[in-house]
Amino acid sequence: MTLPRALYIPWAIVWSMFCFSGAFADSSEVWELRFLLAEAIIEVEHSGQEIHGVVLLKEPFRGIAPYHFNGRIEGDMVEASHSSGHSFRGKMINSMEVTGVLTTKTGIRLNLTAKRR
Repeated sequence: MTLPRALYIPWAIVWSMFCFSGAFADSSEVWELRFLLAEAIIEVEHSGQEIHGVVLLKEPFRGIAPYHFNGRIEGDMVEASHSSGHSFRGKMINSMEVTGVLTTKTGIRLNLTAKRR
């Protein structure tokens, strides 16, 4: 006996709600951005609304500098900070793009957009 196709639709909706709501406890993502001559690879791990990870900043002539961060996601808002005082506040534009402002410990503000790999 096979189930009618109509019975699969409610389960597909429930499954997609779990996948896109962050209901699974832990997940990880890789994002990237470019600013002037620098490139950053951002590895993010989620645990509920809490996030943590590392930014690998590649600068010409200087090599790679890692910056570990902690933060949280509430709705479409993202906040993260580094122990030195750098902080990021932004908004999820869609599932593939985040835009916001990085404020350095010296007060310099940079508008950045990161894209999911």
